[in-house]
Amino acid sequence: MRLPLEQRVVEHVVPMKRIIIEIVDPRQADPRSNTSHSPIAGGPAGSPEHLIKIFDRLLQKCWVTEEEHDRLNRAGRSFQWDAPNGDGWSRYKKAQINVHAVCVRPESVGVESPV
Repeated sequence: MRLPLEQRVVEHVVPMKRIIIEIVDPRQADPRSNTSHSPIAGGPAGSPEHLIKIFDRLLQKCWVTEEEHDRLNRAGRSFQWDAPNGDGWSRYKKAQINVHAVCVRPESVGVESPV
């Protein structure tokens, strides 16, 4: 991404609200974007170590432009706070946004960046 830093928006690939739901009670996931109430990352957290494992699995960030950020939030009724079936990258695909991963971590097992 060749924009100045002040023109970039850092996005959580899986929205923070969805990560918190996974930590506390995965059954509370938004039914508009999830076909199952099953945990997406082994939640709820039963210990501090388990909490860190959930964060390691779900906490990813990427850069988008301000216009893309707005488009992402309009792409689906619940995309501001949820990721369809735990797949954060699908939000960007549906909004037709080319994302720029801030960091792709190999320990993010099962989560692939489209970049």
